[in-house]
Amino acid sequence: MLTAAQVEALRDAAGQLLDPVTDFLIEDIAKRVAEAGQLTGTAAYQTWQIQKLGVSQKQLKKELQKKLKVSEKELEKLLKQAAKTGYNFDLSRLPTTRGIPFAANSSLQQIINLAVQQANKDLTNITRTMGFIGSDGKARTLTKAYKKACDDAFMRTVTGGQDYNSAIRDALKGLYDKGIVSIDYGFKKHFTVEAAVRQNIMGGLGLMQEKISQQNHDDLGCDGWEISAHSACAEDHAPFQGRQYTDKEYKALNNSLVRRISQLNCAHSAFPIILGISEPQYTPEELEQMRKDNETGVTYEGKHYTLYEATQRQRQLERAIRSQKRKILIDKTVGDDERLQNDQIKLVRLRDEYARFSKAAGLPTQHARAEAAGFTWKEGKEAETAYKQASAVNENFDRSFYLDAPVELSELSNYIDEKLYNYSQKESKWSKVTHVVAVEQLPGTSGRKEWSCDITLRQDAGIKTVIHEHLHARSVSYYDRDTFIRHRGLEEGPVELFAQEICKVNQISYQVSYKEYTQSLKIINSITKYGEDFKFAKDLFDIPLPDRYNWLRMQVEYAIQNRRISDKTKEALWAALGRLKGGV
Repeated sequence: MLTAAQVEALRDAAGQLLDPVTDFLIEDIAKRVAEAGQLTGTAAYQTWQIQKLGVSQKQLKKELQKKLKVSEKELEKLLKQAAKTGYNFDLSRLPTTRGIPFAANSSLQQIINLAVQQANKDLTNITRTMGFIGSDGKARTLTKAYKKACDDAFMRTVTGGQDYNSAIRDALKGLYDKGIVSIDYGFKKHFTVEAAVRQNIMGGLGLMQEKISQQNHDDLGCDGWEISAHSACAEDHAPFQGRQYTDKEYKALNNSLVRRISQLNCAHSAFPIILGISEPQYTPEELEQMRKDNETGVTYEGKHYTLYEATQRQRQLERAIRSQKRKILIDKTVGDDERLQNDQIKLVRLRDEYARFSKAAGLPTQHARAEAAGFTWKEGKEAETAYKQASAVNENFDRSFYLDAPVELSELSNYIDEKLYNYSQKESKWSKVTHVVAVEQLPGTSGRKEWSCDITLRQDAGIKTVIHEHLHARSVSYYDRDTFIRHRGLEEGPVELFAQEICKVNQISYQVSYKEYTQSLKIINSITKYGEDFKFAKDLFDIPLPDRYNWLRMQVEYAIQNRRISDKTKEALWAALGRLKGGV
């Protein structure tokens, strides 16, 4: 038997078996497409196709064969290691010394050799179906996909319809978004190579483990099975984990499950036992505690996750990191410096979110599992440097704002109150009391600053909502309810815009609120050219609420008097100001 942690590690190792192959392909494809986009005549392109692209396909096959042999050796190691670990565990749980040592068990070695042969065959078949998605959204095998992408890049640039960078980006969009895919012609679908390899190899590994355990069961006179258990269990297997079954009961159970034990992403294993003699791994109380721990899970940024759902969210973030690393490799290969910097910044933001979510959920980070094909420490360091350079341009950036933010809403409210003193010197009237309520108790809004100066937050409130309500505590809280009613647009608009800008400079995602008011403010700022949105939002927020309308009107009148503005634009300015004015 393999533990859940061992299964996860093996699953990730399986998914990375073809990383050397996909890394080579991505760089080669990007390089060829970039070359095609630089050609300026049809005759030159046709000659290049014959001389370069034709030769590259022959070289490609040779290189793939070399790298596939390396992958096959790694696959053999992986399967043998898994077999030995599972075999030794089975023996350790049985009260007998009759087990044959792993290396001396000829029947066992035969099972493993057959599994290795089948797995290598599966791996080879996957490489034969590899391709990538073209600009038209269709998946093609490598030779056809190469030609299609190069044709696209050439035609887009030679006709003058697009600049070079845009043409290359569009021609490589499918590779950029999805990477190398494996095409299943039977089902007319395609999957990422990582997913295809993981599914095939883990399926074969699960069957191999079943056969090994079955042989142990038969050789050692066992008459039952026990299913392993872990806290982050999927709902469909939770009722059955950690329990012992007779042979007949286990067979009936496994045949009744949509996902058999140890198959289709199942981290469970079953190991042979002697009923009445083999002690269960876990007591009923321990299994019940696992169930409760899973159910309790974690609430992160207002959303509740069971432990199982948290592991799935973590895997989702790991896939996003791998995808982002692939995009960086493409950017570097084609020399797209503008997109390279943007993608490097996105990578660091993803890593920050991954670290923060893992910490909140109590899950160990798995950076080794998230390593993308051919992505080394150097690219990671470059991404970090680019991120620092980009953020250094904005003196308001505070990376710790998001990374260090508490997950629990009451703690987050205290944290935001302190942080906002970096953005406005206006004293807060907040009562230091935060109420966290269920969704149904606060319909239509995720937060509210009460007239008592308490703050009420719905349990699904995000960071931006908390910032928004604390800005109210520094603004409208100085006035009475009637003042707010008269100046509603001039309170909600500036507060929401400033909250959004604080989120933007600190790389915090958010949902937009009070769109009519914020759009009106952005129209005024863009036409009057007061300054960057952050400066405009901050300066407007610092104006006392009853004076904001006159301040905005001054900006509008100054722009009309001193800038060449069309009558239509003037109308847009006055209309935007009117939407904010309300009952002033």
